This record gives sequence, structure tokens and C-alpha cells, in this order.
Amino acid sequence: MSDIPELRDLTVFAAVCRERSFSRAAAALESSQPRVSTRMAALESRLGTPLFVRTSRGVMPTAAAEALLPYALRCLELVAEGWRAAGEAQQVLQLRVNAPDLLATTVFPRLLLGLEERRVQLVPNTGHSAEVIAALLDGLCDLGLILGRSAPAGLEVHPLHFTPNVCVVPPEHPLPEVAAPEQLGELPVIVPLGQDFAELMARLGIRRWSALEPVAAVRAAALETGRAAILPRLAVRNELRHGSLRELRLKSGAAAELGGWPVSAVLPRRKRQSAQARAALEVLSRFDWGGTQRVS
Repeated sequence: MSDIPELRDLTVFAAVCRERSFSRAAAALESSQPRVSTRMAALESRLGTPLFVRTSRGVMPTAAAEALLPYALRCLELVAEGWRAAGEAQQVLQLRVNAPDLLATTVFPRLLLGLEERRVQLVPNTGHSAEVIAALLDGLCDLGLILGRSAPAGLEVHPLHFTPNVCVVPPEHPLPEVAAPEQLGELPVIVPLGQDFAELMARLGIRRWSALEPVAAVRAAALETGRAAILPRLAVRNELRHGSLRELRLKSGAAAELGGWPVSAVLPRRKRQSAQARAALEVLSRFDWGGTQRVS
């Protein structure tokens, strides 16, 4: 085993073969010519055959050196590859994702799990869609989720889903499962900020309404006060599934007039996108949004 050369010997050997000179190899390795000469002399002694022939312009590899060189380079490459693999195994990449409250509460938990499989750590933050766009433009986040379909130049928009607004009430609410809009007219209704609900409320004849933010506060108000609320289905999917809220369907096509929220992922242009941002986009494209419309 003592005849096996050290990695440093192979590194110096490869440098001398490349430079065709002990002095130039020493300069490339930030070493000295005597050290390079001593190492090569020891390597030749261990191998039992000359590796270089001195010339007036430097050195020339012998046939033995030419035979050894590809194996030496392969060994050095494998060691470098193994070193990188060991480092990457311990390295966890980070991904900064900003989203409005509505999307954060629903998307972040599942995005966290999807990214863990890819060894990417989610660094979440919340803000209005306009704040998400600003953070992307300023380089403060890697991927944004917005309620909308447009973004300034320099950003890529990837439509994901459309979640319709629904009218929800607690299960014990006196209104039937299907009601006319005028039946809501005298009842207090809560809506989230972020969309222009004034025109919708007027069109439906709803006179007593108020707006809250974030969306979680609207949902909590419906649960705790017994009031009707108009919310994105995405925000109440779990409550509807578990029965803590029920959907109040409106007659005469009014449900179609409730509107909804387009959901998009926004990234910097391709050359500024990180690999982990593209991985997150792939995870998002496979989401089961439950009761929302997938955008293809």
C-alpha cells in the first residue's frame, strides 16, 4: 500500500504533464520548483521508471507518464466529484416565497412538504399582491404568488388556478341552502378587502356589509359571529369539507356574479430564475386546489 501515490503527487504530476515544465507547474500550483522536483523524483522512485525527460525548453512526459496520466486525471476528477457530492448532501438550498395571506395559509404548508423532498428550505413571507411584485423586482424573493394575471416587464407570470367566491354561513344559519339574493339584503355580510365588492353588493341588493383583512379574519368572523361571508372557496375549503361552514347558493344565476380570484405564480425572467424556484413551480403545477378551477 505504501507504493500508492498520494493525491497531492497526482495533482503535481498532472500539472507537470500539462505545463511541460517543473517551474510553470510550480507557479500554477502556487508552490516552488524544488518541491515539485522532489515530489516527482519520489514518484518516479516509487514507480521504478522515469516519468519525464528534461529538454532545453522544459520536460517531456515519457511513455510511462502518458500511460499514467488518464488514470491520474480520472482519480482527481472522482475525488472532486465525491467532495462536491458530500457537500451538497449537507447543503439545504433556500427558496424565498412571498404570497398574500389567502394563498399563504393554504399553499405554504403543502409547498413546504413538496420542497422538503427536493432538499429545499421554504422561507415564507406574506404581503399584498402588489407587495409581492415589488419584492420580486427588488430581488427580495425568488418566487411570488399573486391574485391576478399580470406583472411588469422582467417577470414571468404562470397562471395556476381560479378560485371562485362563495357565500358561506355557519351550519345553523336560518337561511336555506339555496336563497335569493334579496334574502341576504337585510343580513350583515362580511367580505375581504382586496376586491371591489361595492358594485357586487349593490347588484345583489346587499345593504349591510363590511370588509375585513386578512382573509383569515373574515373566515373567523363567519365562524364566531354567525354572519354570512363572501370568500374565495380556497379560503374555506377545509371548513366546507368538515362542515363548520356551509355554502349558501344563490338563485337566479347570482352565484356566477360573485366573481373570483385568479391565482398565478410569478418568477423573474428565465436567466434570473433559481433551480429551486423552478422546482417550486413544478410542485405548484401539481397542486390539488380542491373546488377551484385548474388553469392549463
